[in-house]
Amino acid sequence: MDEPDRVTRARERAAEAKAHELEAHRRAEELHEEAAVTLERLGRRDLAQAARGRAQRARELYAEALREQDEALRRQDEADERATGHDGG
Repeated sequence: MDEPDRVTRARERAAEAKAHELEAHRRAEELHEEAAVTLERLGRRDLAQAARGRAQRARELYAEALREQDEALRRQDEADERATGHDGG
């Protein structure tokens, strides 16, 4: 496998890992929100509030991961432009 193929494969693996991370944050948010609803029904408002706090943290982590993904894609584009000598447009 030559160097461009290795770089391409590494980028693909990184993109897959980031997609899994994003999905995990979304799923965590959903589960914490579901837990909050259940806890509210059980009269455990204190625990429901804590679950909502964890859901909020999952939303924050999701947003952070999106920013990281955008930055990584921007850096990839810049590296590609330097490697090819043009801006791809």
